[in-house]
Amino acid sequence: NDDGQLSVAEYAIWAIRANPNTPVANDQTKPYISTGQINEAGQTFFYFDEDGDSYLSNSEFTTARNSSRTPNTSSM
Repeated sequence: NDDGQLSVAEYAIWAIRANPNTPVANDQTKPYISTGQINEAGQTFFYFDEDGDSYLSNSEFTTARNSSRTPNTSSM
């Protein structure tokens, strides 16, 4: 949202690899992601949130983007 920091939700959108064509049970809407993927994104988010403010600054996100610990290791 151009505020210079990523929330958990914004990070998850970037971090989770989603397959828009794979249907899942219970009519889950696109993109189809698992609970495990969501949990992994949340765990890595808080790993990179060095100051504990529940947002990633530009430098924190750069660290996440360059890390093999991030679920999605491709760059933005």
